[in-house]
Amino acid sequence: MKHVCISVAIFALTAFQPMAYLSGQEQQEQEPIDFARDVLPLFRNHCFDCHGPKEQQNGFRLDRRADAMRGGTVAMIGPGNSDGSQLYLRLLGKGVGPQMPPDGQLAASEIEIIGRWIDEGAMWPDEVAGVRPATVPDPKALKLIELLRSGKSIAVQRLLQESPNVVKLKGAGGWTPLMAAVVYGDVNSVQRLIQAGADVNSRTDEGSTALHWAVDHIEKVRLLVVAGADVNAVADSGRTPLLSACGRRGTLDVARLLLENGADASATAPSYRGPVTPLRLAAELGEAETVQLLLRHGANVNGLGPLPYLSAVAFDYPQCAEALATGGVPAPVNLSLSAVGPPLSDSQLLLNAEGVKSWIQKGADVNAADQFGRTALMVACALDFQPEDTVKVLLEHGADVSLKSPDGKTALDYAKQRGNTPIVERLLSAGAQSVQSLEENGARPARASSVRVAVERSLSLIQKVDMNFLNRTSCISCHHNSLADATIGNAIGHGISIDNDLAIMQAQKVKSNLEGWRERVLQESDVPGAVHTASYILVGFAARKTPPTEMTDALARYLLGQQLEDGSWATIAYRPPIASSTFQYTACSLRGMKVYGPRTQADHYAESIERATRWLKENQPITTEDRVFQILGLRWTGVEGEFVQRAAEKLIAQQQDDGGWCPLSTLASDAYATGTALVALREAGIETTHPAYVKGVDYLMNTQCEDGSWHVRSRAIKFQPYFESGFPYGHDQWISVAATNWATMALIPAVD
Repeated sequence: MKHVCISVAIFALTAFQPMAYLSGQEQQEQEPIDFARDVLPLFRNHCFDCHGPKEQQNGFRLDRRADAMRGGTVAMIGPGNSDGSQLYLRLLGKGVGPQMPPDGQLAASEIEIIGRWIDEGAMWPDEVAGVRPATVPDPKALKLIELLRSGKSIAVQRLLQESPNVVKLKGAGGWTPLMAAVVYGDVNSVQRLIQAGADVNSRTDEGSTALHWAVDHIEKVRLLVVAGADVNAVADSGRTPLLSACGRRGTLDVARLLLENGADASATAPSYRGPVTPLRLAAELGEAETVQLLLRHGANVNGLGPLPYLSAVAFDYPQCAEALATGGVPAPVNLSLSAVGPPLSDSQLLLNAEGVKSWIQKGADVNAADQFGRTALMVACALDFQPEDTVKVLLEHGADVSLKSPDGKTALDYAKQRGNTPIVERLLSAGAQSVQSLEENGARPARASSVRVAVERSLSLIQKVDMNFLNRTSCISCHHNSLADATIGNAIGHGISIDNDLAIMQAQKVKSNLEGWRERVLQESDVPGAVHTASYILVGFAARKTPPTEMTDALARYLLGQQLEDGSWATIAYRPPIASSTFQYTACSLRGMKVYGPRTQADHYAESIERATRWLKENQPITTEDRVFQILGLRWTGVEGEFVQRAAEKLIAQQQDDGGWCPLSTLASDAYATGTALVALREAGIETTHPAYVKGVDYLMNTQCEDGSWHVRSRAIKFQPYFESGFPYGHDQWISVAATNWATMALIPAVD
């Protein structure tokens, strides 16, 4: 049996050396690539069978511009940047997974054409965009939709009386008033529109129906189903209402109602992480009762092979795994334990030593590698939480300490990135050797003449690379973009000058990138970066005081549907320190919902925020990231007083002699931990004249480089294509740009 990875179908790729192009002079002499003439025939002849109208493997569709250009956690096409283009890498055969196309590599000249087309901006004319004409919005429908979104029920009734036919008209994107009532209104408003003659099966330009979006409310679903809504309607994304329901937590009753009315329990849709079914989605969320319900209704337990089962294993949901095994899935004897760890899933199983032992005893191959060539031991050693018991179990059951990842690292190399820890000592005792040494820090600090000068030179660099990153990938990243939003917002709030033209361009680019994702977010479908990215986008928007839009409504609604019963949000795509803390996920999600939760649904969001606040108070932080976001989350929800002050005092107590904060107790101070700590302390009410704040500012001033950057070493597990964003420090640039944003936000209040 092949080693199966939970993310077996992801377009996850490693860094590569791009093929040699023509010389600069030869390129200038060539005419630009013409998409219709040069590229479309290649796509049609070699790609459409797997990524066309009939089939979209991995959720990737190449016959329509909007789908092809839509980004995932990294760019699919990546206009202007073949270095980061997943499509281009797969054509070269440089990525992990099957060659594209699978029947043999394209000719070098054909690959060159596609590479040049990407680097020239991937121009794709409207006349061959492969999309149906967009709906021309009706003014009356637009008005009614906005009234529903604003909760103006009296005005809604008046408009319905004046223009009864408005319920059959469409607004932007093919939205109907009924769809707006489902998303923003109460049960009565949905019933009123149905009684007025609204078409319950009307579709948007992307194929969604009102039922796709009603799955967060059982009574709305009931009204639509009774009125004849198609329970198996398939949107352009491939999602059915049941798939949307199973991608959201707490929808057991909705799933039951849909299944009782004929919903296909085995419906399959493409996604950027491989095919999904209701079983797989429910298993990933730990919805054991929903898994059991689906099995009782005949869901094909083997439809995706062991993927749903592996999902339950990955997220450490034993009840789901047991239900799926009982349903007929054999234990995956050759399971690579690293396939269920970071960076592409939660780290819960590898924090559970007994759970790991259980899977090994069932036959899991302790030395099998994931699709990135890393073993479970390597991945466990790369966790900030330092699961020493898990490492002990792996070693006792034959984990090979001499194995190397494709980039030449052993488990000891990963462990040493966390400093001199007990895991390092255990590995050394087991005979492990380090094959990589830390390179000399290339940063050359140059203290600025004043805090204002330090801030100004950082802002210039931040804004430049923020826009550059957006232009080179369709990912809206937390490190380059959302944190830049927060920094720019803080600067504006303190009267510090920024490049306004660049700021406007950046905001427009982010808006443009997000527009293509609204409906899929509402369907719980393929949200890029999941909770982490969605919440950070809203945190950045909030700092910049970006007004609420239909897109922010959708993101807030998505966050609401992903909250765990205990009030927290699960960590996904583990990449410390930025994406490693449940406190951070919870605080940022809380912030996004509080600022951008639609006011017509205020009661739902208030209850969710209350549960999140309680979780932040009742759980003990471990890392600096935990401590920082415990304070930020509580302050963002309005908590004041003794609890916050005690948390601030505990954070101050972690300050090092050099004035900085360290991310882990076994590591030295760095700008990321110091910047976040100072921002949290300021949020807690600590004045910039406080000795701890003064020392922290002094540390940042002493470690900033002349170009405005700070250098922080990366300790995240690499899984995305590497490309230059215009920020220094090579493979450390992602965490370093994040650190530079936080450090700048920490300095801004201290400007004279």
